[in-house]
This record gives sequence, structure tokens and C-alpha cells, in this order.
Amino acid sequence: MSCPSEVSGQAFSAVMMRCVAGLRDWAVAQRHMVGHIKVFVENGQNENLWLASTGRNIQMKSSGCWDAGLSQEFKIHFTAIIFGPDPCHLKGIAMERLDSELGTLAG
Repeated sequence: MSCPSEVSGQAFSAVMMRCVAGLRDWAVAQRHMVGHIKVFVENGQNENLWLASTGRNIQMKSSGCWDAGLSQEFKIHFTAIIFGPDPCHLKGIAMERLDSELGTLAG
């Protein structure tokens, strides 16, 4: 994805944390079981961010200068295994959460 202006790794981390938390909370509210939610993000500066949750806490790790780095380009790899919803419905919910949170970077 491309941002209209440079975004700090710290700001992008906050967006991705809200996205994973939102999907996790949706699954719990629907009484679905979270197998895992994993996100791997690469920025244009060869720095990486990893997030993972199995339905409780969200673990987050980043490489070297992720927080301080600025980038306009991000490549997001998003995997959600949640037992209960139809796979197409789950994909739609995940995309809605992602689009909604990424939209906060523009404003």
C-alpha cells in the first residue's frame, strides 16, 4: 500500500495493533474461536513489523529502526484463522477493519 505522505513506523504500528485488536474483539463478540491472527509488515526501508494473537494478548515485535523510520510504502501480509465464520465473511470483516484503520493514516 502507498501512503500520500511518509508515515512513521510507530504510527503504522498503532494502526496495525488497532486492526488486529478489532478483528480479535469481533471474533470474541461473535463467539468464534481465534486460532491465530498474524501480521507481517515490510516498509520501504527494509524494516519489519510482526504482530500475533491467539485471541488474548497481542504480541508485537519490530526490527532495528522500525519505530523511527519513515516510509510511504508498506507491504502487509495478514493471516487470520478464526473458527466459526464462513471464510468469505471473515475475509470481508478483516478487510473492513484493515481499510478502516489504514484510512486513519490519511487524516
